[in-house]
Order: sequence, then C-alpha cells, then structure tokens
Amino acid sequence: MIEIARQFQGMGINNVILTTDNGRQAYEKILPTNDLVHYKVIDTYSKELKWGVLASYLTRIIPAVKLVKKQAIAQGDAIICHSEFFPNSIPAWIASGKFREAQSAKFFHMRAPSLFKGYDGEFTGKHQMPNGRLIHYKLNQWLYEKLTRNQTAVITVNSYYKDYLSRAYPRNEITVLGSFGEGLSRGEESDILPDSAKEYDILWVGRFHAQKGIEDLLEVVRRVKETYPNVRAAIVGDGEESIR
Repeated sequence: MIEIARQFQGMGINNVILTTDNGRQAYEKILPTNDLVHYKVIDTYSKELKWGVLASYLTRIIPAVKLVKKQAIAQGDAIICHSEFFPNSIPAWIASGKFREAQSAKFFHMRAPSLFKGYDGEFTGKHQMPNGRLIHYKLNQWLYEKLTRNQTAVITVNSYYKDYLSRAYPRNEITVLGSFGEGLSRGEESDILPDSAKEYDILWVGRFHAQKGIEDLLEVVRRVKETYPNVRAAIVGDGEESIR
C-alpha cells in the first residue's frame, strides 16, 4: 500500500491514507507527510486489546467510517482497499457506496485454503480438521466478497486465483500482477544462477508459516541442487517455532 502511494506521489497524485496512530508511526518512516501524502488517523488506546483482537477491530469501525465520510472524494479519484481482512472491508464498502463516481480497486492478497486441507494440504492432498484460524480467514474473505461485488477492479499477485476471482466477482475486472517466479515455473531460461563469487544464490524472506511457502523451499533447493550442486540459500525471517 505504501509503495503504491509512493508511486502515485511521484506522478503528482494526491494520497490520503487511512490508518491507526501506530500504523502512521511505521508508515511515515517510509512515506513522510507532505503536500501529496496525508494521513487520516484512528487513535488506539492502551487497553484496546484487553478483550481481544476482534473487539479491538470492532472499536475501529465507527471512527473509520466517520473518517471516510468526511473525505471529499470526486470523479477521477480512486478508493483502494489494500487488504481483504476485516475491518478494512467495512470503510472501503462504505466509501465505494457513498462515492459511486469514484473509481474503486480492491486487493485480493491470498485465497484461504480449504477448511479440511489447511495450508499444508491444499496442494499435497493432506487432510485435517478445521481450526479456528482457518475459519476466521474464511469468514474474512466471505465478508470481503459480499461487500466488494460492486463494479470495481480486483487486483491479485497470483494467476492461480484468476478462475476463482472470475467466479466470485463475475462483473468485475480481474488483474493479475506479473511476478518473477511465474516465468521460472514455465521453464523459461533465466540467469538466476550465473557464475559469480556471491555468497548466496537464493534468498527467501518472510514470516515462518506454511502459508508463505517456506516448507516448499527445501524441495525447491533440493531440485535446484540437481543442476547446480553448489547452490547456497539464505532464509531471513521469524515465526512459528515448529517451522524454525
């Protein structure tokens, strides 16, 4: 989201970013406030998480909607929702309905896996009993789908989701952003491993979670080593103890 705003700023386009006060502290280190970058802030409070994350999110909906309704959005403007997770979908839905003359774009980050397969079994065939985290993810995406079915552009980073999104959003324009890895998966020639003196050939960066594909990395490196036996990989990140 911040990178998109930075690109727009470079094009002379005004950006209004709706976030929390702690979010602003993090974002402003990368994208400071200026004539083309403005932050609209929902204040958090010290005991916000006392009753849990869900309660924390619920308390943010009304302030977020109020902030959205105060914005002067006109034809030619764009309303962008950068995440399908609750409560982001609520103010985005309100804004899209109130300012119908504006353009609208919704980002679809990642499709929730099957409740009975989970992150580990979606492509391997393994099965499991549904857990609370997966049910929460499914409910988030169900709500997002229901609230964003109006005419809008849906943007995703994975061509695997194109068929699903075309069914879920039949009246919407679906855009898949190209990625480096897709070319390699089709067997195209690549200079990813040229002869050089660099210390590492492959770098994986992310949160340690099966959803991120870190467990697949071992098999990827094993296959690469069949052709490039001296390949060296580095893993950067942190997360679940079992995966670490």
